[in-house]
Amino acid sequence: MANFARLDENNVVLDVVVVSNDDIMDENGNEVEELGIKFLQGLCGKDTIWKQTSYNKNLRKNYAFIGGTYDQTLDAFIPPKPYDSWIFNEQTCYWMAPLSEPQLTSEQITADNYYIWDEELYNSTKKQNGWVLKYPQENEKETIQPQSPEAKIPPPIILPTMIPSESSLTSD
Repeated sequence: MANFARLDENNVVLDVVVVSNDDIMDENGNEVEELGIKFLQGLCGKDTIWKQTSYNKNLRKNYAFIGGTYDQTLDAFIPPKPYDSWIFNEQTCYWMAPLSEPQLTSEQITADNYYIWDEELYNSTKKQNGWVLKYPQENEKETIQPQSPEAKIPPPIILPTMIPSESSLTSD
């Protein structure tokens, strides 16, 4: 299976879909991005813009995030900027906090503590601190939005490999 990102005219990622390997392989069994693009344009319109993306980051640096962008110069997908203060790293094509995350002690690791970024704290401390140590409680159910390269990637949309013919859509 191959993953493709649909882009708008400003290279913003609108969707991420999966295409069967059968639809992107040439006669020699090689994966060809252009075949996937042609397949998707046949389904979604010739004017749609598609770029292949990869979960394992084998191409275009990062997996495409809906709402992120594709940078033609870097040939990379860039996730949405999580906070105004974060800085773009051209090497990784990810946004980085302006301050390094503090190291957890072995006791904090054992206790499942973790740091989260607090933009308001960062601005209120004259940019001296922005990290807040969290102490999860046994019954606490807190959702943390992923903001790092290790962030969990949402599953892509899967498209069918065959389009029904007009005759199969009409009733007898």
